[in-house]
Amino acid sequence: MTSFGLRPLLIVAAAFMVLQPPANAQEAYPSKPVRIIVPFPAGGVADIMARLVGDRLSQAFKQPFLVENRAGASAIIGSELVAKAPADGYTLLLANLPVMAINPIAFTNLPYDPVRDFAPITMIADQPYIIAVSTALPVTNMKELIALGRKRPGQITFGSASSSTQLAGELFAMAAKIEMTHVP
Repeated sequence: MTSFGLRPLLIVAAAFMVLQPPANAQEAYPSKPVRIIVPFPAGGVADIMARLVGDRLSQAFKQPFLVENRAGASAIIGSELVAKAPADGYTLLLANLPVMAINPIAFTNLPYDPVRDFAPITMIADQPYIIAVSTALPVTNMKELIALGRKRPGQITFGSASSSTQLAGELFAMAAKIEMTHVP
């Protein structure tokens, strides 16, 4: 039993029932395998979540929900694939903040429009951001970290693994009125 509970599964299931095209009202959904496109590499949080949800949906609907990782180009490759797929509910996208909100402002020629090309179904996860520091840094709480950042402008570095974590770090620095150096 996974920790994400039954409620998100029921919401996803209800949403899939709504996706049924009117012309096929007599045909049960899904009547063939469903692809879940993950625009990120295998083994990461998005991939794991998609596989957990896909497994539960496969059991509930007695049809395969197949996870396909289509990583690359800041998630644009997989997102574009889904945007150009038939709008029949058989190709789904596991999207996140960068796909839906950051890419449209970061890229001028994005091959998809998140508002026009996608219809949200449900939220399956919420990922908090955590600030952790080396034990060698002479701080034990946020107040001390901010004070140190003000004493040492630009000398404190922060790492990120994606555009959303980079923007979260920059937002923290702005709110704390400190200057930090980003390390991708």
